[in-house]
Amino acid sequence: MFGLQNNDPSRFPSAVRDIITLGNARDADVVSSEARITVQRHDGTELSLQRAIKGGNSELVEVIEGIGPKSRMSRLRARRETMSDESGGLQRFLYEWMGLPRVPLMTSKGQRAEIYLENIAPLFFIDQTEGWTDLQALQVYRYQLQDVSEAAVEYILGARTALKSRLERQEHVSVDARLKGKAEELSARVVELCRAQGWTMTWSSHGKPVDIVKRWSGSPLSEVVRDHFNMDVAAEGRRLNDRITALRASLALTPKGASDLGPASQASQEVVELKTKRHELRVTLREARLQLADHHALLATIEHRSQSSKDVLRLKREGIGRLDLVECPTCHRDLDPATFELSQQSTELVEAHIAALQKQRKLMLSNVASLEAQLVREQHDVAVVEERLAAAERTMAAVNQAGDTTREGLAKTAMDLAAAERELDALRAFSRDLGELERDLKQWTEEVESWTSGEQDTGDLRERVSAFENKLRGQLEALGHSALTKSNRRELRLDERYTPYLGARRLRSLGSASDHPRLVAAYALALAQASQSCKGNHPGIVVLDEPQQQNPDEEHVELILRFLEHAVHEVANQVIVMTSLKQDQVGRLTRAGVRVTELPEEHFLQAVPHAKD
Repeated sequence: MFGLQNNDPSRFPSAVRDIITLGNARDADVVSSEARITVQRHDGTELSLQRAIKGGNSELVEVIEGIGPKSRMSRLRARRETMSDESGGLQRFLYEWMGLPRVPLMTSKGQRAEIYLENIAPLFFIDQTEGWTDLQALQVYRYQLQDVSEAAVEYILGARTALKSRLERQEHVSVDARLKGKAEELSARVVELCRAQGWTMTWSSHGKPVDIVKRWSGSPLSEVVRDHFNMDVAAEGRRLNDRITALRASLALTPKGASDLGPASQASQEVVELKTKRHELRVTLREARLQLADHHALLATIEHRSQSSKDVLRLKREGIGRLDLVECPTCHRDLDPATFELSQQSTELVEAHIAALQKQRKLMLSNVASLEAQLVREQHDVAVVEERLAAAERTMAAVNQAGDTTREGLAKTAMDLAAAERELDALRAFSRDLGELERDLKQWTEEVESWTSGEQDTGDLRERVSAFENKLRGQLEALGHSALTKSNRRELRLDERYTPYLGARRLRSLGSASDHPRLVAAYALALAQASQSCKGNHPGIVVLDEPQQQNPDEEHVELILRFLEHAVHEVANQVIVMTSLKQDQVGRLTRAGVRVTELPEEHFLQAVPHAKD
C-alpha cells in the first residue's frame, strides 16, 4: 500500500527479494516469495490474503474465504480497477467483506474517486520505518483525492453526513472553478470581437460566477454594442442591402448613362482622398503612441515617488533613522545637512504629498486607458482605410483599362458592387459571431443560475469529534505526554483538519522529542476507541510497530509497560504491539492479562515446505 510506485516490493527486506540465508543454506538466491495475512471477522469467518513478492503476478491477490472444505478461493486485482470491478476488484471485495461503506471524494482533476483502504490505514497501522514521524505520515496522495487526510478521520468516525457535505462542497468548488474559467474565456472573446471592430469594451470576469451574472445579465450584448458604439447590425445590414440592390439594378437594368457620372475622375479622386486620410491617421496614430509611452514613463515615476514617500512616512511614524547625523555612504565622512539644502517635512505634509500622488496616479491611469482605447480605434481605422484604398486602386485600374466611357461606368459600378458585398459579408460574419457569443453567454448564465450549493449539513460530526477529543485526552495522559497537565488538559482540542492543539499551539510542537511517538500512538488508539463508541467504520485493528524505538530507556519502557497493563482492560479493539521485551517484562505483562506472543526464532521468515509429490 505504501510503495512509491504500483506493486513496489521495496518495503520488504532484501531477504525476500534477492538473497536469503536459512540454516545451512547461505546466500541462496530468492526465486519465489510471497506475503500472506489472515483476518478473522466478528462472526468467525476467516479470510486469507496471499500476494507474490517475487516470482509471480504481483497484481493478483489469492483470496481464500473460510476454512476447510467449505473454503472458497478467488484471484482478485490489487491495482487496476480494484474498487470499480465488481467481480475482480480486491478492494471492492474487502470493503464488502468487512462491512465498510464506500465513500467518494473529488480528485484534483474534478472527478469522483473513492477512499481506498490505504487512505484509512495510516490511522491504524503505524509503521516502524516512517509511521512515527507524523500523524498519517504514510497517507497516500497519488490518487489526488482532495482533503483525503481529513476525510479519512471522518470516515473512521462514521461521519457519513459530514463526508457527503464535504463531497458536495468539493463539487461546488470544482464547478465554480469551471464556470469561472468559462467566464474568463467568454470575456476574452467579447473583448477580442470588439477590438476587431476598433472598440474598447470592458467586459469584466472578476469575482464569483454569481456576481458576474449580475453584471452580464443587464442587457443583451447586441444592445450593449448598439448603445455604446452606435452599431445597429440590422439597420447597417438593410443599408448595405439597399446599396447592393441599387448597384445591381444600375449594372443590369440601366447601363446607359453610366458615363455621365465621370467614373474615371471619381475613381481617381477617391484614391487621392483615401491616401490623404491614411496619412492623417498614421500621423495621429504615431502621436498617440508617443503620448502613451510618455504617460507610461510618467506613471512609473509617480508610482516610484509614491512608494518612496510611503517609506519615508513609515520611517517617520516609527522613528527610524539617524535624524541628526548625515554621513557619506562610501567613506562614512560626516556631512553637514545644510550642504544639501534639505527642507523639514512633518508627517502631515508627507501624508498630504502621498494623497496628491495617488490622485495624480488615478488621473494618469485614466489617461492611459483613454489613450489605449484611442490606439485600438485608430489602428482599426487605419486598417479599414488601407483596405478601402486597395479596393479603390483596383477600381481605378479596372476603369482605366476600359475602352470607352460606358465601359468605364460599368467597371466602376461592378467594383463598387463587389466592395459593398465584401462589406456585407464582413457585417454578416460579425453578426454571426455576436449571435454565437450571446447564445454562449445566455447558456453560461442559465448554468450559473441553476447551480446551487445547498445547505452544508455536517450531521453529528461535532459529537463524534468531541468523543475523539475525550479519548485522545485520556490516551495522552495514560502514555504520559509531558505537555498535558491537569491544569491545561481541557485546552486540548482538534482543529478543522483534526490536528491536535493545546491552546493556541499545535501539540506536536510542545513537549520533548520523546513525546512525539506518544502523540502518534495516542491518536491511533483514541480514534479506534472513539469509532467504537460512535459505531464508526474502524476495522477494529491497531498495529503499533516498535513504539519504543525513540524511547528505549528504562523510564519510558516502564511507562509503556504500565500503559499496556492498564489498556488491556479498556481497549476492545485488537491492538498489536510489536516491540522488544526482556523475560521478566514478558512475565509481568502475562500476569496482568496481556497476551504476549514470543518469537524465539532469529528471523520471521520461514521456508515453505514442499509437498512430497
